[in-house]
Amino acid sequence: MKCQNEKCNKEHDGSFGSGKFCSRSCANSRTISEKTKQLIQQKIKLWNEKNPKLKKEFEYICEKCGNKFDNKTRIRTECGKRIRCKNCRNKKIIKNINDVDSLLELPGRTVGKILKRMNIGCSNCGWKKSTGDIHHINGKKIKDYNNHKNLCYLCPNCHRLVHNKKIYKENLISLDIFIGNKWKYFYNIKM
Repeated sequence: MKCQNEKCNKEHDGSFGSGKFCSRSCANSRTISEKTKQLIQQKIKLWNEKNPKLKKEFEYICEKCGNKFDNKTRIRTECGKRIRCKNCRNKKIIKNINDVDSLLELPGRTVGKILKRMNIGCSNCGWKKSTGDIHHINGKKIKDYNNHKNLCYLCPNCHRLVHNKKIYKENLISLDIFIGNKWKYFYNIKM
């Protein structure tokens, strides 16, 4: 029996796979004939004609700047991320830290560094063996949800307890009261 890979054509016993090829490398490197390519393209064309609603041409509007952009430069919304264009996703360059009102206006990595430099503990239990989480007290559906009056700093355990309603939001201390604007001092300090 001959191998059906056009480049190989070796004689083989037909024991590999379906018996058409002599080895895995021949099966993987086979070429698709022009006739098969045309059949595939015809099937795709027929499917698109039968299902016009499923063929999507994506166009998105950036939530930050309002400009339209195509799907090549979008962030997936299925992951819970916001829809932003390429320009708005780029790192924000901060010229003056005093122009920034909220800690969450900074990139996430920078926020983590600032909190580590501050060496503060959980606002609920005081745990400070590692960096904690920033929790939105009233959620993200309110206006100006990244304001320090809506944020609190919690250890992972307390954060989980808040989400499981074991700790009530009335008992949480906001970042506005807990650290105020001290975090701006730790922005430029290198440790």
